[in-house]
Amino acid sequence: MYSEAQQCRPSGRISGKEVPCGQCNQENDSDCCVQGQMYTTYECSPSVSTYTKAYLILNSFQKGGDGGGPSYCDNQYHSDDTSVVALSI
Repeated sequence: MYSEAQQCRPSGRISGKEVPCGQCNQENDSDCCVQGQMYTTYECSPSVSTYTKAYLILNSFQKGGDGGGPSYCDNQYHSDDTSVVALSI
């Protein structure tokens, strides 16, 4: 497995938006934004080239999970006990 690590650095700021009641996902130690609070954004992704093989990102495809919704491939939710590979462009 190949890994190219690089330090994250602040790259800007965004203002938090109100999350509709019951839609704040705190899975995997995530915090919910507070409306009007300023949050620092970070740039830490390594550059991608034609030689970049892949990057692994762990998401949940369960309903209410941090994947954000059903998988695009079959428009279904999947248990976190089921391995799902998602390609992104």
